Amino acid sequence: MNFLLNIICGTEFLVTVLPKFIMIIYLAIPLTYGFGSIRGILICINTLLPISLERITLICVTFLRNIFRFLYTEES
Repeated sequence: MNFLLNIICGTEFLVTVLPKFIMIIYLAIPLTYGFGSIRGILICINTLLPISLERITLICVTFLRNIFRFLYTEES
């Protein structure tokens, strides 16, 4: 499972070489925005989304995940 996640998130190569139907999965996984931002900053390449938008998306998803985690642990 970890191997598949690494392929879909684009840790080893650019996600733009993947088939289009996998791009939907790519956009649903927040980890890919982090990898894309780091790759875009360090290697100075174009990312799928603008780097600022990828950063904002990553921050928002992380914030929402922490809120849901807090609410879930309060109920338990």
